[in-house]
Amino acid sequence: MKIFRFIGVLLFSAFIAFSLTACGSGGGGGDGSSGSSGGGGIAYTGATNQAALDDTNSEEITTSAYQGGSAGASMGAVGSVDIIDNRTIDYPRYLTVANILGDAFQGVDFTSGAEVSISGTVDSDTIPGDCSVNPGSMSYTINIDDSTGNFSGNGTFNSFCSAGVTLSGGVSFSGQVNTSSGQINSLNITFDSLTSTSGSDSFTMSGDTNFNFSASPYTATMNLTIRDNNTSEVAKIENFSISITVGSGYEDIVESGRFYHPVYGYVDISTPTPLRFYDGDSWPSSGSMVAAGSNSGAKLTVLSSSQYQVEVDNDGNGIYDSTLGPFDWSAL
Repeated sequence: MKIFRFIGVLLFSAFIAFSLTACGSGGGGGDGSSGSSGGGGIAYTGATNQAALDDTNSEEITTSAYQGGSAGASMGAVGSVDIIDNRTIDYPRYLTVANILGDAFQGVDFTSGAEVSISGTVDSDTIPGDCSVNPGSMSYTINIDDSTGNFSGNGTFNSFCSAGVTLSGGVSFSGQVNTSSGQINSLNITFDSLTSTSGSDSFTMSGDTNFNFSASPYTATMNLTIRDNNTSEVAKIENFSISITVGSGYEDIVESGRFYHPVYGYVDISTPTPLRFYDGDSWPSSGSMVAAGSNSGAKLTVLSSSQYQVEVDNDGNGIYDSTLGPFDWSAL
C-alpha cells in the first residue's frame, strides 16, 4: 500500500515538540493530559503550567519545539532518512519513527488476499525490515469488512530496522479503506510503549496518531508522550494537527497544537506562514512558527535555509520587544 508512505510525509515536521535531552527535571505535577496517552503508557510529570516566555528561554523553547529534540542537540543524531522523492534530511526523532511506520505499514496490502475477499476474515503476515544487517520484522493481524471497508488489527515490531533505526513494541490500528481502490480513507495507530533506537539515542513513546487521508491536504492529529531513555526526561504534545501540501520541488507544512516543555510548561503552537522545504535542503527556506505562552509569546522566523531568528513578546500585547539572532540552523 503506497498510501502508507504518506504517514511519514504527514509527520514531516521539524516542530514535533519533544525537548528531551538537555532540559531540567521540570516542575509541576500530574500529567495534565487532555488527549490520549496510550492508556497504560508513559506518564508526563513535567511542568503543566503555561510557560512564560522571555529573552532567556524563548530561543530554547521554540527551537526545541521545532527540531523534535532538545535545543543544542545534533539533528544528525539519528542519521539521514530518505522519506520521499529521494530527498534526504537529518530528521528529528519522532519523524524518523513516523518514516519507519510508513515503511512497515505500506507492506499491508488491502487490495488482494483473504482480508478483502471475505467479510470479517482475519489475515496475518510478517514484513521484514530493509537494513542489510539484522533487519528485524513487523508482524500483524488484520480484520477487514469488505462491505464497509472498516478494518482493525494489531502489529508487533520486532527490532524492525529501516534506515539504520530500529523499532520495537506493539501497536493497535483501525481505520477505513476504499474497497474498490484499496486507498486508505482514515487510519488510527495507538501504542503504549514503542521504542526507537539509533546508535546511542533511544526513546520510548506512547499515545495515538489519527490520519485523515480524505482531507486535502492530508492531515494528522497526534497526542503523544515521549521519554528519553538516556535521561528519563519526558515531554508531550496534545491535539497536534499537521497538514502538508506537496508542490513542485517543495513541501509546505502547517501545524497547530500544544507542546509541553518539561521545565517551562506548555505553549500553543501555530504557523502563521507555512514552513517551506525545498527538495535537497535540510532546513526550511521560509515560514514562521508562533509559540503562545502566559501573557507572552515568541515567534521563530525562517530567514533562509541556513538561518533563523526569534522575536520575543514579553508582555503579551502582540508587539515583539526584542529580536534574538540570527542563529545558524547547523548549530542546533
